[in-house]
Amino acid sequence: MKKLLILLVLMIPNYLIATPCGLHTGYLNSDDFTSCCRTIDDSIHFTTQVYGNNCTVGSVYYDFGDGTNAVGTGLTIAHLYTSPGTYVAKAFPLDLGGNNFIIIPGGNIAEFWTYVTVQARGDCECGILDFNYTYIVCENPVTRFEINLILPNCDMYSSTSFLWDFNDPNSGALNNSTSPYPDHIFTQPGTYQVTLTVIVPNPFGVLCTLTVTKPVIAQGSLPFFIGPSTLGIVNTTTYVNVPVSVTFNENPVYFMFGNLDFGDNTTITGWNFATVQHTYTVPGYYTIVLTLGIPYPYAGGDGCITQFSYLVHVVPEPGSLPCTDCIGSFNPEPGKKYLVSAWVREDQAGPLVTNFTSPSLRLSFADTSIMHTLTTLGDFYPAGDIIDGWQRIEQEFTVPSDAATINIKMNCVTGDCLFDDIRVFPFDGTMKSYVYDPISLKLAAELDERNYATLYEYDEEGKLIRVKKETERGVMTIKESRNHLSNK
Repeated sequence: MKKLLILLVLMIPNYLIATPCGLHTGYLNSDDFTSCCRTIDDSIHFTTQVYGNNCTVGSVYYDFGDGTNAVGTGLTIAHLYTSPGTYVAKAFPLDLGGNNFIIIPGGNIAEFWTYVTVQARGDCECGILDFNYTYIVCENPVTRFEINLILPNCDMYSSTSFLWDFNDPNSGALNNSTSPYPDHIFTQPGTYQVTLTVIVPNPFGVLCTLTVTKPVIAQGSLPFFIGPSTLGIVNTTTYVNVPVSVTFNENPVYFMFGNLDFGDNTTITGWNFATVQHTYTVPGYYTIVLTLGIPYPYAGGDGCITQFSYLVHVVPEPGSLPCTDCIGSFNPEPGKKYLVSAWVREDQAGPLVTNFTSPSLRLSFADTSIMHTLTTLGDFYPAGDIIDGWQRIEQEFTVPSDAATINIKMNCVTGDCLFDDIRVFPFDGTMKSYVYDPISLKLAAELDERNYATLYEYDEEGKLIRVKKETERGVMTIKESRNHLSNK
């Protein structure tokens, strides 16, 4: 006992061993009992509890076990440990004046102690939290995150929440995620301090909050994903029979394969990325599609496939007709007004339908530039009465002053539509057209300037027996004749 007394006097020479009282028991508690994890960044709160009669505790002398001590006014004090480890913290109650230790029955100094475990940053009695990330480049530069959580005593899948803060405020609501394995597209290349917070119950049923922050490098798109410059097409507008030169502008070592589709049923599979030339024989617009296989690790997993498209315009040779299906003798004059008309029918329309809404005509004009820029007029829909199941489209239009070609497109919104007697002629002119029977070659119909038909019907001997006329009130018979020869 004398040895103990001498040790205490050496430790705290300012306090006298005195003041006996009826204190018979007590405790020293720290809040690391009720918390899952305490690190060197956290303050540990100590509370001394005493039980007894005729004994008033004024303050408590604390020895924190790390070479430091302090006197707490009252029964509670906080302490910050600077190094990880397990410490024995002790509490010595002082009397009301704060000058003397308290002697408990039996002659001993009142002393209470507890173990305190302080862990390194990111460590916890529940586990150690970390995360990994993989940079994936396919359609977009995606950073894929994965939690690395060592939990010897806890089950990560019992976690109550996950919270990622990507420190990328420009991404708006996407700056945070509650998924265990989120993907994030950083708005700019650079280094971001990403924070992951996981709440998981420890073995005592207490919710443990684990947090880790570490730098993440967002690279942005790799060079071969910067878009159209991946392919160098020397002449995106070319003439028929003039080769198009295609060059690959990136480092082929990044790719598992490359395929080219020239849009005219010509392909190169397993392209070696050497410059190639392709010749188109028919005018038109063609889409060259480049398909690239991106391997791991750039794409993650087994890699991915991405595509780029490039438009090539092939124009006719100088001096030739601008299309292979042109009607060379039909040549509307630019700047002049014309009239287009046609008869249309909805094949499944019922008898109560009074207007057709599915069929229409659309006119498009290509200008004289090498790009043949298109001007579109329409859509033109039928109007007026339905005559014998047919309704007429009739519309004025002016040919653009720089037009080189005209294209008439027949549209049908739904179902099947029939088009007949399509005509284009000058607005201030008149036009008659004729229809002949393909077998007998006899005149079957004559259409006037309003595109109304006069119909001719013949008997079995080829003699004209009936003439009918289309009018706004329907088809009417205007002439009928019969001949009969009797044999006597």
